[in-house]
Amino acid sequence: MAEKSNQEIIEVVMSKIETFYFSDGEDSGEAIFKSFASKHAQLFEEDCDALGSENKLEYTAVYNEFCQVFEQHIERKKQTCLIRFRNHRLVWCVSGTVL
Repeated sequence: MAEKSNQEIIEVVMSKIETFYFSDGEDSGEAIFKSFASKHAQLFEEDCDALGSENKLEYTAVYNEFCQVFEQHIERKKQTCLIRFRNHRLVWCVSGTVL
Protein backbone atom coordinates (compact mmCIF):
# COMPACT_ATOMS: atom_id res chain seq x y z
CA MET A 1 0.00 0.00 0.00
CA ALA A 2 1.34 3.45 -0.90
CA GLU A 3 2.21 5.81 1.92
CA LYS A 4 -0.46 8.44 2.45
CA SER A 5 0.53 12.09 2.26
CA ASN A 6 0.04 14.38 5.26
CA GLN A 7 -2.83 16.04 3.40
CA GLU A 8 -4.58 12.70 2.85
CA ILE A 9 -4.19 11.81 6.52
CA ILE A 10 -5.52 15.19 7.62
CA GLU A 11 -8.52 14.80 5.29
CA VAL A 12 -9.35 11.39 6.78
CA VAL A 13 -9.10 12.72 10.34
CA MET A 14 -11.17 15.82 9.53
CA SER A 15 -13.80 13.66 7.84
CA LYS A 16 -14.15 11.56 10.98
CA ILE A 17 -14.41 14.69 13.14
CA GLU A 18 -17.07 16.18 10.84
CA THR A 19 -19.02 12.92 10.92
CA PHE A 20 -18.79 12.91 14.72
CA TYR A 21 -20.05 16.45 15.04
CA PHE A 22 -22.79 16.45 12.41
CA SER A 23 -24.12 12.90 12.77
CA ASP A 24 -27.37 12.07 14.49
CA GLY A 25 -27.28 10.08 17.67
CA GLU A 26 -26.67 10.46 21.36
CA ASP A 27 -22.88 10.37 21.04
CA SER A 28 -22.65 12.96 18.25
CA GLY A 29 -20.89 16.25 18.86
CA GLU A 30 -24.14 18.17 18.58
CA ALA A 31 -25.86 15.92 21.12
CA ILE A 32 -22.92 16.24 23.52
CA PHE A 33 -23.01 20.03 23.16
CA LYS A 34 -26.79 20.22 23.71
CA SER A 35 -26.59 17.97 26.76
CA PHE A 36 -23.74 20.02 28.20
CA ALA A 37 -25.56 23.30 27.48
CA SER A 38 -28.74 22.04 29.16
CA LYS A 39 -26.77 20.93 32.22
CA HIS A 40 -25.24 24.40 32.65
CA ALA A 41 -28.01 26.65 31.28
CA GLN A 42 -28.97 27.92 34.74
CA LEU A 43 -25.61 29.72 35.06
CA PHE A 44 -26.34 32.00 32.12
CA GLU A 45 -28.73 34.92 32.00
CA GLU A 46 -31.52 34.83 29.41
CA ASP A 47 -30.25 37.94 27.61
CA CYS A 48 -26.54 37.25 28.13
CA ASP A 49 -24.30 39.27 25.81
CA ALA A 50 -20.98 37.43 25.78
CA LEU A 51 -19.25 40.14 23.77
CA GLY A 52 -20.78 43.19 25.41
CA SER A 53 -20.40 42.34 29.08
CA GLU A 54 -17.80 40.98 31.44
CA ASN A 55 -17.95 37.24 31.91
CA LYS A 56 -18.57 35.71 35.32
CA LEU A 57 -15.77 33.73 36.92
CA GLU A 58 -17.85 30.52 36.98
CA TYR A 59 -18.03 30.64 33.17
CA THR A 60 -14.32 29.77 33.08
CA ALA A 61 -14.86 26.51 34.96
CA VAL A 62 -17.77 25.59 32.65
CA TYR A 63 -15.68 26.42 29.58
CA ASN A 64 -12.76 24.32 30.83
CA GLU A 65 -15.07 21.39 31.56
CA PHE A 66 -16.60 21.61 28.09
CA CYS A 67 -13.16 21.72 26.46
CA GLN A 68 -12.12 18.63 28.37
CA VAL A 69 -15.28 16.68 27.46
CA PHE A 70 -15.19 17.68 23.80
CA GLU A 71 -11.43 17.15 23.40
CA GLN A 72 -11.72 13.63 24.84
CA HIS A 73 -14.25 12.77 22.14
CA ILE A 74 -12.12 14.34 19.41
CA GLU A 75 -9.03 12.48 20.68
CA ARG A 76 -10.90 9.16 20.53
CA LYS A 77 -11.97 9.90 16.96
CA LYS A 78 -8.39 10.77 16.03
CA GLN A 79 -7.12 7.54 17.55
CA THR A 80 -9.50 5.50 15.39
CA CYS A 81 -7.65 6.93 12.38
CA LEU A 82 -4.46 5.23 13.56
CA ILE A 83 -2.02 8.02 12.83
CA ARG A 84 1.43 8.40 14.32
CA PHE A 85 4.41 10.68 13.95
CA ARG A 86 7.60 9.32 12.40
CA ASN A 87 10.55 11.48 11.42
CA HIS A 88 8.46 14.60 12.05
CA ARG A 89 5.77 13.43 9.60
CA LEU A 90 2.28 12.06 10.05
CA VAL A 91 2.09 8.43 9.02
CA TRP A 92 -0.89 6.10 8.58
CA CYS A 93 -0.81 2.89 10.61
CA VAL A 94 -2.84 -0.30 10.60
CA SER A 95 -2.58 -2.44 13.73
CA GLY A 96 0.58 -0.57 14.69
CA THR A 97 2.29 -1.20 11.33
CA VAL A 98 3.39 1.97 9.55
CA LEU A 99 2.19 2.10 5.96
